[in-house]
Amino acid sequence: MKSGINVIIIILIAVLFLPGCTDNDEVIKKFETGTVSDIEGNQYITVKIGDQWWMQEDLKVTKLRTGQSIQFLGEFDNELWSNTELPAYCTGETGLLYNFYAVQSNNIAPDGWHVATDEDWKKLESFLGMDPKELDGINWRGDGEGNKLKQDYQESGWLPYENNWSTNESGFNALACGCRLPDGRKCSPSKQNKVLVDLYFF
Repeated sequence: MKSGINVIIIILIAVLFLPGCTDNDEVIKKFETGTVSDIEGNQYITVKIGDQWWMQEDLKVTKLRTGQSIQFLGEFDNELWSNTELPAYCTGETGLLYNFYAVQSNNIAPDGWHVATDEDWKKLESFLGMDPKELDGINWRGDGEGNKLKQDYQESGWLPYENNWSTNESGFNALACGCRLPDGRKCSPSKQNKVLVDLYFF
């Protein structure tokens, strides 16, 4: 009788732990990844989401594909940043931030790649489960799809918003990098006790 109880306990423990192992294995195996290099030789990890390929990292390139240098404007060059009509960049938290002219040049992405269009984003959001009625929304749209794109909160320090946690279910691995406002001022993700508090993402 005692050995029968031991067998039942072992089976129960196995049933409880086996599904956890399988899920972890699936998470590790489910992302198809690759790499791409820019004109300066910087290499970026890429991930396939649906039938689209996306970069998992922010650009670090300081030249356009044509070989033209992109102008560096520092954190305090606010007026220059606001008024320039040339491609420009500054440093961000996880990569470089580019102005409209650098992006609009259509020569900033690695060869064979392009900066994502609104249609690209809609296709991604749809794949992640966004309601088709929301795809043409201009401001806040969707319900949790952004959490599937952000690096897992345990790695990045993302805080929950209304009990929504970043999960990175897509493998996209987005991080908060910051932004430059129209007047040139730089906004960076603020941290409190090494935890991200304000996040600028999408």
